[in-house]
Amino acid sequence: HLAPLGGVYQAGTLSANPVAMVAGLATMKKLTPEFYLELYNNAKNIVGIFNEWLAQSEFNDYQIIQYKSLFWPVPTKNKLKTPDDIPSNIGDRFHDLFKVLLDKGIYLSPNGYEIGFGSIAHDQKVQEELKKRLWS
Repeated sequence: HLAPLGGVYQAGTLSANPVAMVAGLATMKKLTPEFYLELYNNAKNIVGIFNEWLAQSEFNDYQIIQYKSLFWPVPTKNKLKTPDDIPSNIGDRFHDLFKVLLDKGIYLSPNGYEIGFGSIAHDQKVQEELKKRLWS
């Protein structure tokens, strides 16, 4: 049923590549409950560090919220329940925050409507580096 003989198109750079399959399987074996707990805790710690800094900064009208390993900035003075609740200057305000963080060597997605992704790499060492950069 696969094209060019059938109607199903299947492609991908590493599709059915034996090395990619072995690497994928090895990765999946590492995805244990402990892995996910560490991933969640790393993201929670990163969010906590950001929120502590935000509360003490000129951007104290923002907070970072989290869902599992995902996080994103939101204005806190506005309770966002509908699209009409989004402040009209949210893009400009986020741009200011983005620029300050970039000047500190911290890169967020340059769009206030996008999310960040926590990872296993955001370990204690990275968390300490984030603290140093934020308060420098």
